[in-house]
Order: sequence, then structure tokens, then C-alpha cells
Amino acid sequence: MKVAPSAPRLSAYGLAPCLLSPRFVPKVWGGRRLASRFGYRLPPSRMIGEALLLYDSADGCSVPVGGGWSLGEMMRRAPSLVLGEGVRPTSDGRFPLLLKLLDVRRPLSVQVHPGGAPSKHECQVVLDAGPAARMVCGLRPGVAVEDLARVTDPGCAVGLTSGFRPRAGQCIDVPPGAIHGSGPDVLLFECQQNSDATYRIYDWNRGRELQVAAAKAVAERDRARASIVAARLLADGGLLLQECEWFRVRRYLRAMAVPLPTGGRFLTLTCLDGAATVHWRGRSAGKAAVACGDTLFVPACVDGVEVKSALGVDLVVCDPGLT
Repeated sequence: MKVAPSAPRLSAYGLAPCLLSPRFVPKVWGGRRLASRFGYRLPPSRMIGEALLLYDSADGCSVPVGGGWSLGEMMRRAPSLVLGEGVRPTSDGRFPLLLKLLDVRRPLSVQVHPGGAPSKHECQVVLDAGPAARMVCGLRPGVAVEDLARVTDPGCAVGLTSGFRPRAGQCIDVPPGAIHGSGPDVLLFECQQNSDATYRIYDWNRGRELQVAAAKAVAERDRARASIVAARLLADGGLLLQECEWFRVRRYLRAMAVPLPTGGRFLTLTCLDGAATVHWRGRSAGKAAVACGDTLFVPACVDGVEVKSALGVDLVVCDPGLT
């Protein structure tokens, strides 16, 4: 990951955009593609499933490259300047979203997330899909949660689930209550509510704990389904991939000049390919170079940023949803 030395720290004059350091999480289903695809220096000899790009949890939070307040400290000291008007933190005062890259070499568990409190709505953008790629989006008609949980043969488990072969560029909406699963053989960008509430139904005989009763209750109560979202072309040349109560996700492909006003609410920019310089003006004027794998956080107190790229850049931009 290449980071520009000009990327500013959080100054005494106010919050400024900052590049965030990713955190790499080993997973039984992970691989090593995050290194080859994004240039990350992964821990050696570990199968890495997740790169946490922006996170704020009890066991750690994002820190700016080069130092400054952590995301958790920003939220404690100046939540309204970080989030913006009308944007709610989590129930325990943390940043409301979590951004990840996932290398799903082997399939994730078949699982479901709850609504209510806590709630977990996800949006998955398919970055790469290999020959064996598959996504689970529910159970076949007549199959119950308990039926899947009792299966010991992975081949039979596939037959009980409804799924499809994903393609690069697709966006998959996973609302609370949707029985779903990712992989194998996919690389994903994920924007989600900041919650780890997950109930496993089937885990491909890996020996991890299942939460069948809780999963059944959530699936029956919310009765949602994962689905592919049709992207919509925006006036500024971007693609609207997903917009819900909790977040909006846009993508800019081969972009060379993109103004991104905040409207008084936070923004995140994740570079998936290429390189660009991001400029901003105002009290904390500055610029930062972003390259493949970088995530730039723009707090709500900044009016906006402008992205400039000589050769074009692939960006995913996330901000608050319809709340």
C-alpha cells in the first residue's frame, strides 16, 4: 500500500480527511489475494480473510496513517463533527459503519443477521469471481433452517441452498433476516452497519458453533432475501450501487475528476485500482494521494473533496443512508 507523505494528521484546528491503516484478520476461509490484488503486506504464513478498512469496536478502531486521533477518539471528542447532522452512532456511541475487503477462498458459513437492536444490514460489491465462485441467497423451497443444520455432507448442503454464480461488478444487498453465504472463490468489498451480530446455520463441517434457534427466529421474523441490486447511473458519472436507511454506496470507474461534496455528512473513499490525489479546502485545507487499497475518511465538518487522477481511478464512496 502506497501512502503519500503529504497526508495530514488531525490538526488542532479541526478534523481533516485522513488515510486509515487497515487491520488484517485471519479466517479459516481466507487466502492471500489481498496481497496480490491490493499490494498489502500481510502477516506471513496466515490465511487472511478480512482487511478492516474502517472500524470502531471494543477490541480496536481505525487509526490514521502517520498518527493522530483514532476513529474511536474522534467519536468521543467530536461526534457531531465526525458524523454530521442527523447521523446516529451505534447504541454504545461508536461509528455507525464498518468497511471491509474480504478474500473468500473457501465458503463462509450460511448465516443470517438480525434486525432491531442490534441490526446488521450489508452491501457486498463483487470485485473478482473465480471459476468456482458462488453466493448463497436463501434456502430452497420446503427446506427449513434445521434441515440444513443437520446436514453433514457439504455436497448435500449446497443442494439445500439457493444460490447463483456472481460476476465482478455486481452489488448484493443483504438485509437483516436474509439467509446468505459468500464463496468460495470471490473477492468482495463490504459496507455494513457496525455490528458483529451473526447467527450461523451451517459451517461446512469446520467445527465452529452454530446458532440455529436464533437464526430461525430472525429469518422467520424478518423474512428478507439477499438480492442483486441494479446499479443506477448518476449525473456525476458515478454508479449508485446501493442506498438504504443506513448507508449509500457509489462507485466511480476510470474517474479522472470527481467533486464529492459532503453535504455536512461524512464520506469514505476506498481506492480499488489506479491512483489519485484528493484535494480539500477550508480551515484544514490539504491533499492526500490515494493508491490501490487505500481508504480516506472525510469527516462531516469538511465541505467536500475533489478527486483528480491522470490515468483514471476506481473508487468506492460510502456515506450515510436515508436517515
